[in-house]
Amino acid sequence: MKAITFITITFFVFFISIKGFSQSLKEELVYLNINRSLAGTGDMKGYFANVDYQRFIKKKLFWYLEFGANSHYKENGVTYKIDNNPEVDASLRIATSGMQIGSGIGISPIKTYRHQINMQGGAILRFQARSNSSVTYLFVPTDLQEWPKLWPPVPVFSFENYDKGQTLTVGYKINARYQFFFAKKLFLGVNGFIQNDTDGDIFSGYGLNFGKKF
Repeated sequence: MKAITFITITFFVFFISIKGFSQSLKEELVYLNINRSLAGTGDMKGYFANVDYQRFIKKKLFWYLEFGANSHYKENGVTYKIDNNPEVDASLRIATSGMQIGSGIGISPIKTYRHQINMQGGAILRFQARSNSSVTYLFVPTDLQEWPKLWPPVPVFSFENYDKGQTLTVGYKINARYQFFFAKKLFLGVNGFIQNDTDGDIFSGYGLNFGKKF
């Protein structure tokens, strides 16, 4: 239900935004960002990609709309071996994925025929799903005399959940980007970003962008 709500709001905001700015006279850019990204304190690594639409409303002032998605992953390694049997991988694998829409304003302090530097910031609306639990316990058998006879002597995980597995939040995102125009309307660049939301989920990253000017 939250995913449906997010998608409905996303298309509504996109339609209203494009409708409201359709009469602007300044240049437009559309580009794809692909970022290597960290979640939280950096213990989860992954990728963050987004498509941006950017319209200049003054010579160095622009408005933008973006749609993004991410996937982050980590593994808590646990292995065990019983007698002469092969080693077993019992690692706990955790994933966090989401999608979001954002909008805001930015400036281009350097804007020439070949080079452009953009700094932007704005609000985001984010839907996220994650597999990690609030509390995770790992029990490792040491005294096999007290271990249940019908249960093999292997590590056992126990989970407690106090947070929702799916969330719909609002937050902010700050982005800095350099673009080199290798053709009249095509550019390639690098960028970095950081964002946070009301659920306390922080993402940061750096990567490449490629796009076209209209």
